[in-house]
Amino acid sequence: MMQSRKIFKDYYEFLFGDHKQWFLSGTMPNTVISQLEDAKVFKRKNGPLVFWHEYRNYLEFLDKINASPSPYSHEIQIKFTKLTDRFLTIANLFEQNIVEKEIVKFRRSFIECIRDFLNKSKYINRALNKPRGYPGDYLVFENLYDGLITSKGIGRYFDIFALNDLLSQSIINRKNKMKDLIKKNIDGLNKKLITILNVGCGSCREVEELLNEHNFINKKICFDFIDQDTEAIKFAKRKLGKFSKERQFTFFQTSALQLFGFGDRGGLVLNKKYDMIYSIGVVDYFLDNVLEKFIAYYSSHLNRGGTLIFAICSNIENRTYAPMVWFYDWYIYLRNPQDAIGIANTTFSLSNICIVWEKNRQIFFVNCRKK
Repeated sequence: MMQSRKIFKDYYEFLFGDHKQWFLSGTMPNTVISQLEDAKVFKRKNGPLVFWHEYRNYLEFLDKINASPSPYSHEIQIKFTKLTDRFLTIANLFEQNIVEKEIVKFRRSFIECIRDFLNKSKYINRALNKPRGYPGDYLVFENLYDGLITSKGIGRYFDIFALNDLLSQSIINRKNKMKDLIKKNIDGLNKKLITILNVGCGSCREVEELLNEHNFINKKICFDFIDQDTEAIKFAKRKLGKFSKERQFTFFQTSALQLFGFGDRGGLVLNKKYDMIYSIGVVDYFLDNVLEKFIAYYSSHLNRGGTLIFAICSNIENRTYAPMVWFYDWYIYLRNPQDAIGIANTTFSLSNICIVWEKNRQIFFVNCRKK
């Protein structure tokens, strides 16, 4: 880890020493400086100096916690959360002045400085190291939904911080809001057979909870699920198995992208129509042109009057996503509601396009109906 810190220091000095062209602005906003308890240190209000001071203080704090033989302390957790929030706020503002092509390399160099600490958090370890080969696998979200704290030492402090920050709570809200939207659509359909498709299903947690909470008497509901991860499908089948007598579940192992022309379809052809198609989190990895194709393809598989719903992470407050990029090396495309509606409007078969927010207003749903 010491070698990683030296590499980061050298990289920092390369960017902000004799190579000022990498930095677009030499100052931090006055509002940030005024928030620092030791603001007098930064008379020059120099952005790189502010970040470096914060970085060194944060690492010193983490080193002390890691070396301490003391058991977990609620008082230390409060300080840990405060200092981590502060570091991420400074880092988020600081990076906005870095030339874009250097931002990701700079963050990843920082992650290597504290990787040993991050890996001691079971939640962050999986999010960061991506054992299924992609970010945000089904167990990352299951661990978040369960909220179990099982790590020891410094890992426990990171667990509690990560599972309780604004983004994590908003992701839980997203799952709960999606559950409500599914129920609302089922209740609003005056038919006995209802077909629903979940694109990028993961663990199907929202469906499991929905069926645990509601019987939907006199309605036959057929769920189809698409996911690229065989382990996620096995996990979801096991979880939903207890409902198999009352409900019909069909799983397809393929990518949401492959079905509409990106890569080999693997022999799968989607040849049926649905009353509702929804997706949680998948479209955050799509460029706008891919999102347009996603909407066009899946809306073509809706029954008349059917509903397409997909969740999007909002770009209104990008500080919310600082833990993802500074701790988890996890990247998505953020959008604002107006742009999302504009993309959905390119599909002329859709109408009644509206936005629904989870309660923290960090993640929204685009809700469309087929004409």
